[in-house]
Formats: sequence, structure tokens, C-alpha cells
Amino acid sequence: MYKIIEKQTSSGTCYEMQTYDGKNVLVDTKFIQIYSFYTISDDGTKMVMLYDSQMHPIEDAIRFLNFGGMDRQSQNYVSIAVTALKFLYAYLEIYNIQLSSMAKKDARGFLDFLKGISRKGLLYNTELTTKRKNETVSSYIKVARRYVEFLGYDRHILLSKSKNLKTLIMPESDSAKTIQTYAIAVKTQTRKDYVPAYINIHEYKALLQVAKNTKTPLRDRVICRLLFEHGLRIGEVLGLTLEDIKAKENKDFTVQYKLELRNRLSDTKEQNAKSVMNVVSADTYNDPDYTRKGTGYQTVTISENLAMELLEYINTVHNSDNKEYMARRDKYAKADSVPFGNPDIKHNYYVFLNTLGRPLSENMWNKNLRVIFRKAGLPVDEGVRKNNLNHRLRHGYAMYLSNVLHLSDFDVKTLMRHKNLSTTAIYHNPTPEDIEHLQEQLIEKWQISLLKDGDE
Repeated sequence: MYKIIEKQTSSGTCYEMQTYDGKNVLVDTKFIQIYSFYTISDDGTKMVMLYDSQMHPIEDAIRFLNFGGMDRQSQNYVSIAVTALKFLYAYLEIYNIQLSSMAKKDARGFLDFLKGISRKGLLYNTELTTKRKNETVSSYIKVARRYVEFLGYDRHILLSKSKNLKTLIMPESDSAKTIQTYAIAVKTQTRKDYVPAYINIHEYKALLQVAKNTKTPLRDRVICRLLFEHGLRIGEVLGLTLEDIKAKENKDFTVQYKLELRNRLSDTKEQNAKSVMNVVSADTYNDPDYTRKGTGYQTVTISENLAMELLEYINTVHNSDNKEYMARRDKYAKADSVPFGNPDIKHNYYVFLNTLGRPLSENMWNKNLRVIFRKAGLPVDEGVRKNNLNHRLRHGYAMYLSNVLHLSDFDVKTLMRHKNLSTTAIYHNPTPEDIEHLQEQLIEKWQISLLKDGDE
């Protein structure tokens, strides 16, 4: 009989496997843990390495994570894939299962394993402590499906289809599509609460007022403006470099200012720009797709007023008289310069810095923004943080486009830089006050219509 106990260590999740004899006496104990490491190859490419409990490299997983098309995926997806494969190989090792010959009962057991469901059986007793939502489990299963496809296991149980059919509404074409679901899957609810509550224009103005009195007022004001007025993601803001700010003179002698959002090899995980190519090596800079707008990078046009504030911040911070500050900037805030960057910029740096001259971290900015929200009288989550404050600004941008400017769904999708209209639809998350206002408008229109009918 075996007893499996989940434990958390400094290096991740570990499973203690206790072996008992027929008299329920402990005869052996071993620990099962899958390890992941990031390394840089000789040619400068970022590599993800996976090892089993005996520190033997899991070659199939390493090939998949580094050469299975992951260079086209976001850093967030790569992290999910690494975690998913770690749980998969831990499960296979615990129950001595071969991935290529996984049976239906094994696959269902893997679902329970991911969910954190403890079981008592004749041969195995499990004590799992981490409970995961169906949405999380579903994302791990999708990675496992992609993995077995990569390995060529065409008839694998994870790829087996159910007899049940599912109808999907396609908003882009106003049509429906029927698909066959997978036999091994979890039920996921519609993500109505996935996008956090948004802030409205009045709350945004209150935030800007508070930002005037912080320790770094110009920086805080500019970041808030980029998030709310142009819907940038926080990773896109933190990843901005000096050469990403472009100015172009129009025929009428006005100047148009644009930001180019892209990824660089020098970026950290929190400086990732979503929906554009990831950079896995310096060779990516020469990839034709990397130089293609919409694929390798995206552009956002900003107002001259915001551009002037942004340039004022850059001139102040990146030309400081503090020699120690500038030395730290030169050491820690350097960013790769892309071949088609701004030739006028000899040395490229990340735009937003902390008070020590290092790149501003997401953690530090989040703490700062939380203080700004509180001082502006806006509610923030206490304890479990459900609503990301940065996203509340981006969400506010989406709702402003829809509710105030009354733009079409397709225009909102374009300005939000979404690939699918269904993603944009998630952002329409009205507050109780919004719903009440819509109901009042409906009552008013009904009354006008009834009065007209009465006059006739």
C-alpha cells in the first residue's frame, strides 16, 4: 500500500511517497518532485529545462518547451506549460504510468490529481492540499493535449473526442458552430468575473489628483494615463524603452506621437507585451515577422499632451545629476536596441525607473497604485486580491469606449488590440449602477413612446 502526501518546499510542490507492507508497517519513503530551471544556451537562447526526481533530464518535455512552437507563445503561457508538465510527470512517476499508453482511468485520475482531490483506495491513499479551480485545471489539460500531439500520440486518450456536441456562438460572424468536445475535460463556467471591476472617468480624475502628491508624481501620472486613456497593459508599460517612443511630422506640420509595443531578449517576465512575438534569442530580431506591424509589434497613438508629459519625465529621470543613480541606471536599466529602432538614441534604456535608478518592478508599482487608490477613496480588495488594480484602469478604458463614446464592438476590439471579439465581450461587465441607469433610460423611452401613442 502507498500513501501519497503533498508537501510544499522552497523549490516547489513535492510528493512524499510512503510504502507500507501488508501489516501497515512503513517500510520505505521517497520523495517525488519535478524540477524546472531556466538557462541560457551558447547562442544566447533562453532554455527551459525539466528534470525528474532523480535529476534525469526529461528530453521530450525539454524539446516541447523550447522547440515546440513556444517561441510564438506569451511568457505567461510558457509558465503555465512548465507547471502543467511538472504535474503531469509527477503524476506519471507516482503511479508508474507510461504517458504513451495512458488509459482512460489514468487520465481521469490525473484530473482529480490536478484538482487536489484526495482519495482512499486499496492500493493508494492520497493527501492533497492544493485545490485548483476548474479553469486552472482546464488550462493544464490543454497543455497536456498539445504535448501529446507534439509527441505524435495521435490516438492518445487526452485527444479522444466525446459523443457530446457543443454549440459555440461566433460573435464575429453572427453565426453558430457545433464542435465535438473532448472525453477527458472539466466543466468551466463562463468567466463573467474574469475581468475586474472598472473605474469610471470621475474616479480616474480622482486618481490623477492623488498622483500629483506622490513621491514620484510625474511618473505615476503618466503610467495611470497610459493605462486608462490608451488601455495599455502594465507589462507593456514596464517594457517601454526610449526607442519605442516615435514622433512623426504630418503634412500640416502637426506632430503625431506613437508608442511601439514589442518584446526584447533583455525583458523580464513582468515586462512582457501580450499578443506580439516573444524573443527567444538575438536571431529573433532578424525574423521578418518581428519587423511586421501587428505580429512583431503593435503601435498606439497617444496625444501630444501625454507625449509631452512622458518626454518631460524621461528628460528629468534619465538626465539626473545624481551620479550614483545614473550609474545604477546604466548597469541595471539597459534594454536591447532593435535593428529598426530610433537611430538618434545611442544607448537604449527602459523608460520607467524606481527611485534607485533600476527598472520599475510590477510589485513596487502595484504597492504604489494601491496607496493611490486608497487615497482617492476607491475600494481595493483586502485579504484575497481578486481585482487587479492595473486592469481596472484598462477595463475602465474599454467601458469608456463603449458606454461614453458609444463605439461599435468592432471598434472597441481594435482599440483594445484584441484578436477576437469574444475577448472584448468579456470586458462588458456593468456595475449595478450601470444596470440601474440602463433601466431608467428604458423606462424613459417607454414613457415617450406611450405618450406619442396616446396623442394619436
